[in-house]
Amino acid sequence: MCAMRWDIDLHFAELDARIDAAVPDALRMGAEHSGENSAPLVPLEEGTLLRSWRVDVDGDTAEMSYNTPYARYQHEVLSLRHPHGQAKFLEQPMLTDGPQAAEIIGGQIRRAL
Repeated sequence: MCAMRWDIDLHFAELDARIDAAVPDALRMGAEHSGENSAPLVPLEEGTLLRSWRVDVDGDTAEMSYNTPYARYQHEVLSLRHPHGQAKFLEQPMLTDGPQAAEIIGGQIRRAL
C-alpha cells in the first residue's frame, strides 16, 4: 500500500494583511496615472485648475479630483469653448486608460504577495 499525505497551509490571514497593506499605495499609483493622462486635457487659462489636482485615498477607496469652485462646471458643460483643453477632462482618461490604471493597481498588489 502506498499512501501520501499533504499538509498545505496557505496563510490566508497573512495574504489578506499583505493585500490590505498594499491597496492604498496601489490605488494612489493608479489614480496618479489617470491624473497624468488627464492633465493635458484640463482647460488652461492661468493653471489654477490644473494645479488643483488631488488624490485622496481612504482604505480601499481612491478619489481623484480637480478641486476648484468651477472644476465641475468646466468638466460637465460641453458647450464651453476651451482654447486649450476640453470638457470631460477627467472622465475621458478614466474611460480610455482605465485598464492601464487597473494593471498598475494589480501589479502593485501582486508585488506585495
